[in-house]
Amino acid sequence: MHSPALLLLLLSGLVAGFTIPADQPDGVYGVTFDNDGKAIHTLIGPPLNQTEVAQLLAARAAAPEPMIPSASRIHARQKDATYCGNYGLDHASTDAAVEALKFHCQPGAVNAGMDFYSISGSTVAYICNIGKKGWVCQRSDLTSDYAHITDVCGWYMSGWRQYWRDGDTGAQTGYEDRNANFCDRGIDG
Repeated sequence: MHSPALLLLLLSGLVAGFTIPADQPDGVYGVTFDNDGKAIHTLIGPPLNQTEVAQLLAARAAAPEPMIPSASRIHARQKDATYCGNYGLDHASTDAAVEALKFHCQPGAVNAGMDFYSISGSTVAYICNIGKKGWVCQRSDLTSDYAHITDVCGWYMSGWRQYWRDGDTGAQTGYEDRNANFCDRGIDG
C-alpha cells in the first residue's frame, strides 16, 4: 500500500500536463519536449478561416465522415477511458479548432512523445501520443474520438478520451478551454 503523500505525488504528476503559452496565436502546433521536460511549441499550420471552416462543416453535413466502429476499436484496446470537464465550449471556436486539427491529420505521423493541438478563439483541440511508440493519426480516428466524447460528455462540453493499444501505444484526444492543462505529462511549457 502506498502512503497518501506518495499517491498525491504520483497523481499530481499524472494530472500536470502542459499549458499553451498565454500569447500563443491561433493555429495548429506540434509539441515536443526538451531534455528538461519543457514543452517546445512549433507552429505547423495557420488557423482555418471562417470560409474554410464553413465549407468543411457543410461537407461533413452533406456526407458524414466515416467512423471506425466503436466495438472494433474498443476490442483492440487494453484501456479506454473518457473524462468530462464541467464546462461548455464556444461552438464556433470548437468547430474551427477541431476542423483545423483534422485537416492536418489526414493522415499524419505522431511520433512517441509528440503532441498536436489546434487553437481557435477560446478552444484547444488536441491529439497526444502518451505512449512509447509512434502511430499514424487518421481523420476518421479523430472523428470517432470527438463523436465519442460528445456522446459521453454532451454537446460542446469539454472532455478527453485516453486509450492504450498494444501495451506501449497510447493516445489522448480532446477539447478544452485554451487555458487548461492537457496531455497528462510534461511540465508547463
